[in-house]
Parts: sequence; structure tokens; C-alpha cells
Amino acid sequence: MTDQKKGTELTPSKVQQLMDWTYEKVINGLPGTRNIYQIVDDYSTKDKESAIRSLVNVQSLKTSLAGFVTGLGGMITLPVAVPADIASSMYVNMRMVGAIALLRGYDLKTDQVRTMIFATITGETLKDAIKSIGIKTGEKMAKEAIEKHLTRDVIKKINEAICKRFITRSGEKGIINATKAVPIVGGFISGAFDFAGTRAIAKLAKAQFTDKSA
Repeated sequence: MTDQKKGTELTPSKVQQLMDWTYEKVINGLPGTRNIYQIVDDYSTKDKESAIRSLVNVQSLKTSLAGFVTGLGGMITLPVAVPADIASSMYVNMRMVGAIALLRGYDLKTDQVRTMIFATITGETLKDAIKSIGIKTGEKMAKEAIEKHLTRDVIKKINEAICKRFITRSGEKGIINATKAVPIVGGFISGAFDFAGTRAIAKLAKAQFTDKSA
């Protein structure tokens, strides 16, 4: 294995750092971009479900991602050495899921909701994430548990399991090797951003973040 491969190899620790960094950027915005609250404000004139549909469509087709990828080598410094397409895809998906959660009445600044978002971008239900650390519960009970009763130590264990799942799914899809085939910006625009995968994550997010006002 070359040094370059070692440098970009995903580990649970790297994924956790990247997820934490990405979440902070989603909440506060990247340099020159709007934060998630400002993005959601764009849909304030629509009813909630129409807003979510529009948001998902826009995020799935977002061509402005090229600017994010380009910026990674300049004023934006990632906390760990990972392929830029992975960081970009995580950012867009996390922003989309966070916006869905926000539109449905969730507080993005809680550890519990943060963990729910982390699970969703890996394609897991909350029930699966909790089950992975040995806790058996139904879907409804899982949501109530993580929102109200789980301690920070338990949430930490769930996050560790989520990071391992992210690595597995990345390997299954060949995401880690995507940047080897084509130049980074062109490669990301043409292939690394998986439209179908993003739509699947959006569908899961809508199921996980049920409307709190309903």
C-alpha cells in the first residue's frame, strides 16, 4: 500500500472527525455560502411537504458542488485526509437531511438529532443503528429513546457504529476509488455525486424525521 493510499484510507476515527466537521459547516455554512437555516428560509412560503419535495429536487441536482470541491484545496481545510468527493457528498447529503429535519420541527443543535442525521446519511434507520450496539427496540421506541433517554455514552457508541457502517457502504459503492479514474472536479460532477443514492437518503430522511407538529 502506498503512502497516498494510506493517507486517504477511511477509519472510524477519520469518519467521525469528518462527520463532526461537516455537521458544523452545515449548521454555520461554509465560507461564502449560506447556513442551513438560511437555505430552509427559501422554502418558507411553501407548505411543509411541498418545501421538502422542492428542497430534495434542488439538492439532488446541485451543480454548485463543483465550487465546494474546488475550495477544498484552498481556503477550506478538511480535518482529515479523505478523497474530496467523499467529503463533498457527505456535505450535500447531510445538509439535505438536516433541512428535512429542520422543516419538520427538529432541533439540529441536540446530540440526539445529530446522531439521527448521521445514521440517515449512511442509509440506516435509527432502529438499525441502535440495534448495532446490542439494544433491541422498535422503530417508534428507538426514536423516543434517542430523543429523550439515551446518555451521551450510549450516543457515542451509536456514532461509532454509524462510522463503521459508513466505511462499509463507501466500500460497497466504490466511492473511495472514484477519484482515481478522472480529474477531481469533472469526476465529481459526472459520477461521484450519486443522484439515485441521494434520492434514497432523502426518502429515508422523510421516514425517519416524522413531522413533530402532526
